[in-house]
Amino acid sequence: MIIDVLHETRAHAGLAEEIEQILRDTASLIQEVTDLPCPSLVFRLLPPRAWRAQIRAWAERALEEHLVQARLAGPEADQVRGRLAAWAATALRLGWPMTPGLTITDQYGEPRTLITPQALHHTGIRYDRTALIRFVVHAGVHHAQIAASAGALPPPPIRAGAQVHDDSATRALMEGHAAWAEQQVARAFFGFCREHRPREVPRSWQYRQHARLLPWLQRPADLTALVCARAADPSAPACCDGLGFVQAAIEVAGSVVPFNRIWTDPSLAPTCREITNPEAWFSRVSIEGPALPQPPPHWGVTAPASLAGPGCPTPAPDDQHRRVTGPARHEDPTAVRQCPGWSPS
Repeated sequence: MIIDVLHETRAHAGLAEEIEQILRDTASLIQEVTDLPCPSLVFRLLPPRAWRAQIRAWAERALEEHLVQARLAGPEADQVRGRLAAWAATALRLGWPMTPGLTITDQYGEPRTLITPQALHHTGIRYDRTALIRFVVHAGVHHAQIAASAGALPPPPIRAGAQVHDDSATRALMEGHAAWAEQQVARAFFGFCREHRPREVPRSWQYRQHARLLPWLQRPADLTALVCARAADPSAPACCDGLGFVQAAIEVAGSVVPFNRIWTDPSLAPTCREITNPEAWFSRVSIEGPALPQPPPHWGVTAPASLAGPGCPTPAPDDQHRRVTGPARHEDPTAVRQCPGWSPS
C-alpha cells in the first residue's frame, strides 16, 4: 500500500506527521475489516482558499460530466452552472470551518481526501486524539469504497435533479458503511469499543458565526452532492440511517464478503426508502452465498436464502510521500480508548 500525505500549507507539519502515523497504524485494519482493496491513501493538507478551489473544481467537473450525459446545453445548462457558482460563493465559503475534510475523486477517478487544518481547529477535532483517529479512519474507508467500485459507485455525482430522477441513497450508504468500519477498527485498535463522546472542546467563534448563517442559505435542490456543512457531525441523518442499514445487512449476510458486491453493482445500492427499511432491500436484491438462517427477530428483516457468507475475521494491525509497508502498530498511551464514529466525503 502507498500512503501519501501531501503537506501543502506553510505550517502544520506536525499534523501531517500525525495523520501519516495514524494511517500507518490503521491502514491494514481498514482493509481487513472491510475486506476491500485500498492500494493507496492520498491525503492533502490545504489552506482554506485552496481547499475551496479544489472542491469547486471537483463539483464543476462532475457537473459537466452530468450535463454531457444528460445532453443538456444552452440556457438550461448555464442556469445549472449559475446555481453551482452561487453555492460556491455562499455555502461552500461559509461551510468550510465546519468541514475538516472531504474525500472526492480527481480527474482520473482516484480518491483524494482534502483537509483544511484550520477547520480541524474550528471543529475541535485537532484537540481530541480519538476524534482525529475517527476522522482519518472514516476518510480511509471512503478510499476503499471508491477503489472497490472502480467508478461504478463513486461519491454521489452532481446532478440536475429537474432532469434526472435518482432515488439511490448512495451518500447514506457510504457514510453508514464508513461509520460501521470505524467501530470495527476501534475495537481492534483500542481493544474494546464504546460510544465516543468528544471532549468538551468549544467550537471556535468563527465556527459558531458561520453555523448561525448557514441555515438561512437555501441549498440548490438540483445539486444533490453539494453538501459542505457539519460533515463531521456523527448524528447526521445520512450517517445514522446508513449505519443502521449496513449493520443489519452485514449481520444478516454473516460477513462483509457478499455485502461488498454492493460497491460494484449500482443496482444493489439501496433506495432512499430502503436505507431505513432493510427488509425492503432484502426482498429486492439477491447476493450470492450459501443458505442462511433467519435473522434475529428484533430487526424484523427477512433475508433471501442466497444472502450469506462466513464470519467476519478479527482484524490485526499494519502503512507521506513514500511507499509504506506495514511497520509495527504503536498505541498512543495518551489516546482516549473510545469508539469513533464520524464522514465526507
